[in-house]
Amino acid sequence: MVHPFTQNITVQITGKVVSILAVIGSTALIARELGPVYFGYYSIILVNLSFITVLNDLGLQTIAVRNASQDAGSLGTITGNLFWIKVVLSCIVIALFAVLLTYSHYSPVVKRGVLLASIGAFFLSVISAPNTIFQSTLKLRYMVLSDICGQIILISLIGLICLFFAGDTHVLYYFIEAGVFSSLLSLCVALYYARRIERVRWNLNMALIGGLLRNTAPLALINLLSQVHFRGDSLLLSFMKTESDVGLYAIAYKFFESSLMVPIIIMTAVFPLLSRAHEDPGQLQAIAGKSFNWLLLTGAVASIGTFSLAPQLIEWTVGKNYHETILLLRILSPAILFSFINSIFANIVIAKNKQRDILFVSISGVTINLGLNAIFIPRYSAIACATITDFSECYGMLMMGYLAYRSSGFIPFRRKAGLAPL
Repeated sequence: MVHPFTQNITVQITGKVVSILAVIGSTALIARELGPVYFGYYSIILVNLSFITVLNDLGLQTIAVRNASQDAGSLGTITGNLFWIKVVLSCIVIALFAVLLTYSHYSPVVKRGVLLASIGAFFLSVISAPNTIFQSTLKLRYMVLSDICGQIILISLIGLICLFFAGDTHVLYYFIEAGVFSSLLSLCVALYYARRIERVRWNLNMALIGGLLRNTAPLALINLLSQVHFRGDSLLLSFMKTESDVGLYAIAYKFFESSLMVPIIIMTAVFPLLSRAHEDPGQLQAIAGKSFNWLLLTGAVASIGTFSLAPQLIEWTVGKNYHETILLLRILSPAILFSFINSIFANIVIAKNKQRDILFVSISGVTINLGLNAIFIPRYSAIACATITDFSECYGMLMMGYLAYRSSGFIPFRRKAGLAPL
């Protein structure tokens, strides 16, 4: 019999490999079609979309999964109330961004693009409700299936757009519309399978909603700070440099960002186990130790591989017009390893319900990141962004490791946890 952890990891690896290939493939097609300048516009739209997405989430799914894992009988009620929270919250966030965009410095192309893309952000926000069921019950294959369906539709539509609408003045908007449609499809698939696993209770429970919002408040701020940490350099780059600079950096960052799907795969399956073991130090040490070893190994391979294959990765995907991106990708490669290791530390702290302790690390990390970028971007442009990302990811890893030790006593390599499945 296949162990549930191994089964979920295998399913997720398969799904995320498809997703990574789809993301890289769609990025390559879009970058080749738009060129560095218009791909810069597209990247600025995605940066703003990422802030809408994180404000729509606020870490609610993580808290919902933790609560449902500790009290399985409440899963249906938690899922139903999470759905309504997400619907209301998404409408508020999108309306707020619509107002802010009106007074922003962005070009009309970016403003229209962000508003159009925000529809897809709404669908991606609501999908966290069915995903809570999949993650809590360790039936992650359905979450993976919904994601794969969306990715396949997305890259198919992008391919058709490049084939039939190449050179069209509105092709940028067609790409965004393809993303919106793929998000809707993913949501429909997720809702269909979620109903087959758990009966969702749609009645509002204000006490439950209040508890979710209170518990997620520190995590919400952490997630927002994390988004500023990851996307703030691109925003500053868009203010201080040209759209072409943003486009070149966005390509390198897309490879870095795609690599982070690997720790997401592992930690999506591990987090419910950590939550259940939060009062058992020995079991938590065993689960976290094996997860750390896997993340260290895969992170090292990903980091070294990215540095070594950077020229081939850039030329094979986006072509020779983005040759300057090779150096940026090589500079970013150490950050991959730091981010992999950081993911296990952060999840340990959250499983121990100590997410408030992460605030200092997040605030200080964002302050350092934005401060250094503001100083060095005017002179060194995207090279400064990539170098500072390495430094800030290393800082975050070390600080989060200390928090994991303080909250749980976790020490990597204790008892030689090994690489065996959990």
